[in-house]
Amino acid sequence: MNWPVILILSFPAFIMGALSLKGLTQNKELYLWMSLGTICIGYVFFYVHSHPFFHLFIIGFLWGIFNAVVQSLYYNSYITHNPKAAAGYAKIAKSMNPRFILILIGIATGTATGLVLGTISWIVKKLLYNL
Repeated sequence: MNWPVILILSFPAFIMGALSLKGLTQNKELYLWMSLGTICIGYVFFYVHSHPFFHLFIIGFLWGIFNAVVQSLYYNSYITHNPKAAAGYAKIAKSMNPRFILILIGIATGTATGLVLGTISWIVKKLLYNL
């Protein structure tokens, strides 16, 4: 495992988290994550030749964690600038801490993102090496 590459490619999650604090990623977040995912898949596929699935799974997982940590640390700013998120968290039971929910969502989202990134790299590797 190439941990320096994993950590460097995971860093954009902090930037995305910071941008979401001011509401700058509203209605664009999916496209921004897809662009970052494409860049990461390309980089890992061409420069890290061993275990691309595991590298990308960990990168995706860390994206979810890092993004959620930034949003939960600055929760008030996040809610102020993201009215859709504020409405969603208002529906959550009052007994649950919304910051904790953000972390749980980050873990689930990161796991799903990592699986998608890793699976795409696995499919591309199979297609290219079986030609």
